[in-house]
Amino acid sequence: MRTLGFHDVTSIQHTPRDVIQALLQRILKFKVFVICLSFILGGILFLVFSSVIQLSPAQELPGQGLQRQDLFGHLSRDIGIVLFTTGLVVCAADYMTRKEFIALMATELKPLREEVETCRDSMLSEMAPLKTDMSSLMSNLVNEIPSLRQDSPNLSVALDNIRRCISLGATMSALGIKHIHHDRVDSDLRSKLNEAGNQSEIKILGIIAAGLNDPGMEQIIEQKLKDGCRFKILCLDPESRFVRERAAEEGRRHAEMRRDILSNIQGWKDFVEDRVSENRRSQVKLKCHDSTTRYFLFITETLVVVGFYLGKSRGATSTHLELEIKEGGMATAFIEHFDSLWKAAKDLPAI
Repeated sequence: MRTLGFHDVTSIQHTPRDVIQALLQRILKFKVFVICLSFILGGILFLVFSSVIQLSPAQELPGQGLQRQDLFGHLSRDIGIVLFTTGLVVCAADYMTRKEFIALMATELKPLREEVETCRDSMLSEMAPLKTDMSSLMSNLVNEIPSLRQDSPNLSVALDNIRRCISLGATMSALGIKHIHHDRVDSDLRSKLNEAGNQSEIKILGIIAAGLNDPGMEQIIEQKLKDGCRFKILCLDPESRFVRERAAEEGRRHAEMRRDILSNIQGWKDFVEDRVSENRRSQVKLKCHDSTTRYFLFITETLVVVGFYLGKSRGATSTHLELEIKEGGMATAFIEHFDSLWKAAKDLPAI
């Protein structure tokens, strides 16, 4: 690294522009003094000029008895006296005024200065015990740490677990995971349906979507239809080969599961025909999908509840995730999964 020399330092600190700015600031600060000095110098110049004229040969003015040198000499001398006297008087007045102002300020500010010094001394004296106490506290903490480590050998492990939990919580929040529910009853779909906004779209996916067509849910759905909400309900096609596969996974007979699906579909049809007015029936759309069903989905405009069909576990008794719909969250993938199934689904079969 190059070391700055004397010429480098002076070039940095004393550029012509800086010098001019500093000079202008000083001139503005002492403008009265500069004006007085200008008057005094101007008066001296006029007096000198008057003396020089009077020493020159006299010339008479045409038609008058006055001499040119006398006229200009007297005029220059008078101007010089006026300028010189004005400069001295104003300079003296400015000096006296400044001096009196400084003395007055010193007199007026002296009590305030004494009060500030007293306050500072008082604060320092009051903080001295606090400083001593803090020093003592830190010393005690340092002394207690070794014994704490000996008494609690698992303390570092516990702190590591806490840090992992905090990190896991931050990750879950970023993914939009709000809650993890033990089963579908614990997820409380009724309250979530109640909280859905007016004019919103509600999507439901399941094998038979157990629990969504009970009387309590039907009343809420009726009210939501009056509020302008729209429903898309997607069940597994009872004629799909995946009904047999899922029945084998749950240890059930194929005919039994097919009968449950048909009964659920008939329940939805009866609800729409008996409980929903004709002008609102178009707000409820029912379809069947022909694919492996691994998720139960309950989707509103703000959240997604996800259940899982795993092994022998029934969908209603499995763990459910409550997801917030947010950018970069998990909910988006499940919404896209529903939309893809809905696009390929067909209308409900005739029963």
